[in-house]
Amino acid sequence: MRQLPSGGFPVALLLGAGLAARASAQLAAPGEVALRSGLGVLAPLLYCIGFAYALLGLTSDRYPIRLHFGAAGLLTGALLLGLAGQTPISLVPFVAGAALLMLAMWQAASRGQAGFQRSALLVAATGPALFTLHAFAFPLGEVLLRARFLRLGATAAMALPLLAALYWFHPLAGATRPAGLARTLSGIGMAAVPLVLVLSAFVDDRLKYALGPASDCFTVALIIACTQAWRNGDRAAMVGFGTVLGSMVLGKLMGFYAFDGPLSAPVVLTAYADAWRVSLRHFHIDTMVLGYAFLLWPSLVRPRVIAVAGLAMALGLCMPAMGDWSRLAGGATVAWLIVFWRSRAIA
Repeated sequence: MRQLPSGGFPVALLLGAGLAARASAQLAAPGEVALRSGLGVLAPLLYCIGFAYALLGLTSDRYPIRLHFGAAGLLTGALLLGLAGQTPISLVPFVAGAALLMLAMWQAASRGQAGFQRSALLVAATGPALFTLHAFAFPLGEVLLRARFLRLGATAAMALPLLAALYWFHPLAGATRPAGLARTLSGIGMAAVPLVLVLSAFVDDRLKYALGPASDCFTVALIIACTQAWRNGDRAAMVGFGTVLGSMVLGKLMGFYAFDGPLSAPVVLTAYADAWRVSLRHFHIDTMVLGYAFLLWPSLVRPRVIAVAGLAMALGLCMPAMGDWSRLAGGATVAWLIVFWRSRAIA
């Protein structure tokens, strides 16, 4: 696996900030709905910018200055959007930051020698544009079906190219036929999933049914990766790819009732903002990020680290049933954040 520049410090900082935002939302009083909602929106954006840093680090071996300014602008705009809504003061830094992020990835793609690198960077570059489109098209906190499709499409556009790159550059991805199939499927999936979501948002929401076959590309690729890791005795890769696979399977199961899916949701998951549904959605996101962290820093795959992370994820999932004890979930996330920083690999 290629090493990230500077030991991946900016990536760890952004993923850690996302965990901290999630912990802050968990520690906030139940009545502070606006604060919890704002932090819930900020955490995925922090994760996505971290994914952009990781992808650029794996494909171009450096972090251009425009990437730093772009990340700062996008996050500043997101915070201002949460505080002041859609105003020029909030939209200008958001748009400028997204443009700089896109420029950084476009220029890295123009220098990329391999076709996969160019494709991954170009797909990821659409993510900031989609987040910007969402900021203009939908008010903060909008839960219309089209808004949810677009938000998820923006996230997928930045997360899935990194997942494909993590397999592409891993020693597991040799010259075998299964590895070639996994590369091909992940390359198709990283473009198909965001495309289906964006088309579902703006063309016809019935196109959402194509999301199943599109995401199956990654499901099969991850099964191949886990099988290769098991045969090679690569424990870190097996835990990392397996964790992402588990999160993705959970997401597919959620898709049967989410987005007005074909099946009825369980009673406790009926409304989009129901506590158990929000908790399950956050668990799905955070578990996938945990798998990415294991793949980026294999030294994290240790019993102590896995135990603390598992406790934080489990308490976060069970928050709706914990009543006055629900803040334990935030405390556990803080503990996991400390372990993450102490245990990650530093070049």
